[in-house]
Amino acid sequence: QTLYSHYQMVDLMMAADPAEKDVVVERGRGDDDKPGHKVTLKYTAPESAGVLVDSVPKPEHGTWDLMLSKVGKDLDELEDTPAMKAGMKKGDRILEANGHRITSSRQLVDIIRNYNEGAMPFVIQRDGVSMDLNGTPQDGRLGVALDDGVGIVFKPEVTVYSKEYAHPTPWQQFSDVFNKIAITFKALASGSESGVGAKHLSGPVGIFGMLAIQVKQSPLLALSFLVLLNLNLAILNLLPVPVLDGGHIVMSVIEWIRKRPVSMKIQEYATTAFALLLITFFVYVTIADVKRVPLLHEFFQRDTEVEQVESGK
Repeated sequence: QTLYSHYQMVDLMMAADPAEKDVVVERGRGDDDKPGHKVTLKYTAPESAGVLVDSVPKPEHGTWDLMLSKVGKDLDELEDTPAMKAGMKKGDRILEANGHRITSSRQLVDIIRNYNEGAMPFVIQRDGVSMDLNGTPQDGRLGVALDDGVGIVFKPEVTVYSKEYAHPTPWQQFSDVFNKIAITFKALASGSESGVGAKHLSGPVGIFGMLAIQVKQSPLLALSFLVLLNLNLAILNLLPVPVLDGGHIVMSVIEWIRKRPVSMKIQEYATTAFALLLITFFVYVTIADVKRVPLLHEFFQRDTEVEQVESGK
């Protein structure tokens, strides 16, 4: 399977079936960025994967409640988290959740968020001994801090951008953008393999976050990102959806073929229906963006360098 992200790579490599896997890597890529040669490696998944429980935080009163307690308000005792009720402890390794072998914290979070059937069965490992626990997630949360610790670590080096590519030709810029768009649509079309779905798309919050990251790194990168954004919007606007310009073009073509206008009632119903769908999708991706704010903050804090390239090289 083609890899689209390091999260997907961890899930595939830690999966038990098949236990032995062929991993194709590229080796020997030089500073000139010329492709290296492909090498096939053998990798055997461990008998038990799982994610480590880094801590089981106790619920705490908010800042406002603590301020009121200073002036005499009695605070209600907070209810234990689902993890505390289940008996989970720091240092436990969650091996299975709802019958699924756990390969990464990301997978475990998705399972917990999508579960709404009462108590969820867990298989954990504590002091080398496997045991069964049952916990009931509340609002898609279990109440634990997780640490993958599976032996596969993705740790990117300092990102280096070269000014050699600071002034691409318009054709190079368009070509790069269309390649990125094609990769995105391909990943969405094969969501079961790529792990990419609608929830991974971004709205205004995510776009503004990425623009802030690019501005911090280099104004040239920010300009490149704006080109990517505008071309994406142009292509989306040409989709054959009634509420977009592409939909108006389709209506005009139909009118030209039929030699008479499309019924105003049909146009009204179609436009209203697709407008509601777009608004709903807009709200959906915005909520997903808000959940990714900590990740955007992590990217914002990552070290970057802009490499100076000597003229003539």
